[in-house]
Order: sequence, then structure tokens, then C-alpha cells
Amino acid sequence: MESVPEEWRDVKGYEWFYQVSNLGRVKSLARTVTRINGSPYSVRECFLVPAKQSAGYGSVCLHRQAGRKYRLVHKLVMQAFVGPCPEGHEVNHLDGSKRSNALSNLEYVTSVQNKAHAREMGLWENRGEHGPRAKLTNAQASEIRRRHAAGELQKDMAKEFGVSVTTMCTLIHGKIYTLAS
Repeated sequence: MESVPEEWRDVKGYEWFYQVSNLGRVKSLARTVTRINGSPYSVRECFLVPAKQSAGYGSVCLHRQAGRKYRLVHKLVMQAFVGPCPEGHEVNHLDGSKRSNALSNLEYVTSVQNKAHAREMGLWENRGEHGPRAKLTNAQASEIRRRHAAGELQKDMAKEFGVSVTTMCTLIHGKIYTLAS
């Protein structure tokens, strides 16, 4: 297997301060900085260690005179090597690993394509009890369907499970909680 040579490019908006590589690494460039009191000091080149954000993506803190900003590494790589993100698109990690930020592992896709890819990889499920507004577990949905088939009224079960009659109806007819067995 051939190894890819590492190529470095400036981080947009932070030229002369930071660079990002096609392998997903970020470094702070050597430079002289002026302190608030006017005295200069030297900053050595160093690699930044990405922090894991709550969503699992790696981010780095970039500093300039205007302050500091946290940036997602995968977005820095794509911006530097592919260009700005097209409207309505986002970055997809081909291998499903949010921490693998090599250019060869990234692509711009629509949100729908990104979610479909995540589902195919088994990384994201948005149905049944995993849905963003789910009030029932898949086991409860199965129980409701079984009880409905046995003749129990939707309105009585809706009250018992704390959901609307409309929710009960759509569940029984398989429009929601489709993964419940």
C-alpha cells in the first residue's frame, strides 16, 4: 500500500498562523507575536491536538489578535484542499469515523446523502425509539400492536401510554415505529 505524501496548506482566514494537511493534521506556524505590553516573543511551530466535541468530531482552537475560534478539523481540510462547502452540503466521512480527517476520507454531500450513508454504515438510526421525538420504546410499540390486534381500543391505550390518539393510529398502521417487531 502506497503512503500518501503529506501536503500542507494555509487555513483560510489564518494565513501565516496555521496550516492544515491532506492527512488531517493542523499545525501552528513559527512566528513572532507582540504581547499587549509591546514586547515581542517567539512562537515555535507545533502540532495542534484536536479536542473531541460533543458530537464526536475533532476541533482545534485557532488564535489571532481578534481572539480565538474553535474550528472542526474535517471542515478545515475540505476548505483548504477542495474549496468552500457548496450551499446545502456538508462533509461526509467515508469510513464513518468522525476522527479520521484525511482528505481521502472526506467528501461534500447533501444532508440527505450524509444521513443515508450513516444509516448504511449502521451509525445512525432515526426510526422507532431512536427517533428525535420518540415517546415509546420499540417494545412498547410491539405491545400496542399486539393489544390492538386482540381488540383493545386505541383511545384507551393512548391514555395509558401518554400519547395522542393520532400517534396511536399512525403507530398501529405502521407509519411510525416501523422497526418494532
